[in-house]
Amino acid sequence: MTRGGRVVGVVGSVFLFLFLADAVTAQPGDFWVPSSTRGRFVSTKEYCRGTVVMKTLTGVFGETGGYGNNADCRWIIDPPGARAVKLSFDDWGETESGHDFLEVYRNGDDGKYWLVKRMSGTNHRGVVFETGSRGEKLLVRFVSDKTTTKRGWMARYVATQLLTTPDIVSVDGLEKKNHQTCNTDMYRPLSSPERLITRRGRIVEVLVYFKDPFERPRDRVEFYLTLQDTLADEKIRVPYISPHNPEKWGTRIKGYTSQYARMEINIPVWASVGTFDLWARLRRNGKTISWYRYKKPFDVLFNPYETRDDVYVSSNSRKEWVERESGFVMTSNPSTPRPWNFDQFNALSHQVTMRLLRGLSLGARQNPVHVSRHLSAEGNVNDGSGILHGRWDGKYSSGIRPTAWTGSGDILNHYHQNGYQGVKYGQCWVFSGLLTTLLRGVGIPCLSVTTYNCAHEQPPYNQHIENYWKWQGNRMIRDESVKKGGSVWNFHVFNEAYMKRNSEMSNGWQVLDATPQEVSEDTENAGHRLGPAPIKAIRARAKQYLYDVDFALSMVDADIVDYVRQPSSSTFTLYERDKNRVGSSIVTARPHEYRASNAAMDVTHYYKDSPSSAAAFLAEETDSFSRSDFSLTLKIPDDNTIQVGSSFPVTIEVVSLVDEERKAHMTMEGEMVRYTNEGTGKFFLQSTEVIVLPPMGSRTLSVQVEACNYALMLQEGGGMQVTLVVEDKEHNQIVATSERMVLQSPSLVLELPAEAEIGSVVVARVLLENPLPLPLSNIAVHTALSGTSTTLESSAALEKGETLDINVLFQTSTPGLHQVAVTFISDELDDIFASGEIRVTGEPSVEVECHTPAVLRMACDEHDHQHPNPQILARKVHGSGHCSAPASPVYTSQTNQM
Repeated sequence: MTRGGRVVGVVGSVFLFLFLADAVTAQPGDFWVPSSTRGRFVSTKEYCRGTVVMKTLTGVFGETGGYGNNADCRWIIDPPGARAVKLSFDDWGETESGHDFLEVYRNGDDGKYWLVKRMSGTNHRGVVFETGSRGEKLLVRFVSDKTTTKRGWMARYVATQLLTTPDIVSVDGLEKKNHQTCNTDMYRPLSSPERLITRRGRIVEVLVYFKDPFERPRDRVEFYLTLQDTLADEKIRVPYISPHNPEKWGTRIKGYTSQYARMEINIPVWASVGTFDLWARLRRNGKTISWYRYKKPFDVLFNPYETRDDVYVSSNSRKEWVERESGFVMTSNPSTPRPWNFDQFNALSHQVTMRLLRGLSLGARQNPVHVSRHLSAEGNVNDGSGILHGRWDGKYSSGIRPTAWTGSGDILNHYHQNGYQGVKYGQCWVFSGLLTTLLRGVGIPCLSVTTYNCAHEQPPYNQHIENYWKWQGNRMIRDESVKKGGSVWNFHVFNEAYMKRNSEMSNGWQVLDATPQEVSEDTENAGHRLGPAPIKAIRARAKQYLYDVDFALSMVDADIVDYVRQPSSSTFTLYERDKNRVGSSIVTARPHEYRASNAAMDVTHYYKDSPSSAAAFLAEETDSFSRSDFSLTLKIPDDNTIQVGSSFPVTIEVVSLVDEERKAHMTMEGEMVRYTNEGTGKFFLQSTEVIVLPPMGSRTLSVQVEACNYALMLQEGGGMQVTLVVEDKEHNQIVATSERMVLQSPSLVLELPAEAEIGSVVVARVLLENPLPLPLSNIAVHTALSGTSTTLESSAALEKGETLDINVLFQTSTPGLHQVAVTFISDELDDIFASGEIRVTGEPSVEVECHTPAVLRMACDEHDHQHPNPQILARKVHGSGHCSAPASPVYTSQTNQM
């Protein structure tokens, strides 16, 4: 490898320890992979050159008499039949702090070594590392510069040896039978069952085969479970118990011959979830004579099918919030939900989900509260590990823009391919869709929920969002000299998960959120996560319940308090308190069988007492900031009633409340805003007028906003805010009001056949007409299915009025009803999506050797000659003309005498 890089080699299947020098450093999460040089480092001097292979069960290595510069030292610990190794630093003298580093790695199932700990300086004596119990490897590197050296360190290892007598020949996990018993047969393997997936509260059967005749009562089989993906050697003993006690781990013989024994393993309903190694132990006359490790991972999940499990829900709830692999997430427009493929049963999704549980103790894994809380933190990278980077500033060139994602499987695939490094980028609906996948994948019922006008309060949480404003000329702007008290997003998507807890108030549905907003305050070093916060406690405003009820309450039920400082004053005056805007509507996707009537299901009443409706937020107005001799009315179209590319009117009415003529300066601005309610500094409307109001009269003005006014500055979600300011300079009065709206995205058409036979190649047609008066450039169409995706890009611009017409080819592989999700992206127009369903029936009719784990997938190359390749098939020109610059607004005016 190149010096200074992050990738080195793996030596066989033994424990590898290296003592290095020359300032090669790593961070937690860095990894080693096998290389053609087998990881050999080149030293620049003779100090500690070469490799020492240690065959004993115990040993000591290191240097406490002073190490040399530019060292290259390697120790391989390879005791025959070693099961596990415990490594400790009994004597840690000192290394040059900040320059010389000792790095400890462990190997993973992917063949890479992952950094676990990095040590430098002093105070590391007694640090202990342990491998798991299936022959995992540790790797130790030492990194120093070429100048100062210190005393060094000394390490000691102890290896646990396995009995190597071949009395147990093999263990058959009876995966197909057990998957049916445990309701896990929906998990799709990459190949014929590659792991045994079980649930708590179930009895599974395995066959244990022997070399020598098995005799009862002389011989007895017991089991142990040891956690994978952890350095801690935590294990579960599964003793021989007959009859079974359903509340305890236990095993018993269901039947046997001289060659094998059919064993039952009882998994108690409180068992720890995770990926384990299953060890069979043969005891003869009370003495252990042989061990054997089952060759496949042994997974234990929560059990929503079992009434005794804390996550049990009814069959209808399971069907929708555990078993359904695709659905919708509500974003800017509740009548046009965003399609999302959860993909929780894909092999790779399941593998990554189970891997994320590393770091949780066996005790924490028993409780869905701790597991869901942990996965909430793992959804984001803000605490040093996790899956998604969040970004809200519109700058996505170093990753994938959030609006391109259509499913969790694609995100988890990127995460896996990137060596479990964070994926760029996500926003709230992406974090929510991902967390739904993770929780459903471990057996916890979960769904995505959207609140419109969602408050993001900063600590301390008192359900107040305070805004401080000042005047800058005729514009009212935030006063940055005052600490910001929070913000209100146009919408925010979080999660609900179901679990029983320790009281009636805390039982039931819980709020969780993986979007990194604030650090959880309920536990030490809690990180960027939220919940689980009981919805009953949120509704009752019972903040004493764990976790993060105060923050969750603020999201859905807070006052917005505005303070304004007049130009001639140095103090702020309270002008407005809005108690109804935050949480004006809280919705989730309607269950699949009821979705035809209305996509959104209102759940506001579960969170708060005040009545609301799913459409309440659509026509919301913001009240005036002050009281004066004027009243203002500002009217713009309701959300999602004006399609992108269309013109729309803005109507203003200014009413005089005094019995004398008044002259006022009127300023109106229209700014593009993000869904987080942050302004972009891009104005589609800017106008200043002087108006004269008759005594007790009014003035009505109207301006038509054309597509050319905003086409060059569209933002994700199509958010707009119009602000009107009227100033009477003679009487030192200013009054303002504002309104927001969201444009309706153009229709993206997806044409799919209703049904297809397994093995057939399906053509999906995607169409979009450009509604803007300018060309669309850098076009990409992203199509996603169960765990797979494809992106088709076009270098040609799509002119005004032209229609993009694309064929995408897929091959069917699994029966059932499946969702195809599509997003359209360009530099000028974004956040456009569509979905369709296809039912796959019958038996396989075409043998195609594809290696993509998918229900529907891109057709393999060897079959592409039978069908047109994905391409732009047709363009129909419906118009012409471009926007060269935003047009100037034209007013129509009417004066009314009272």
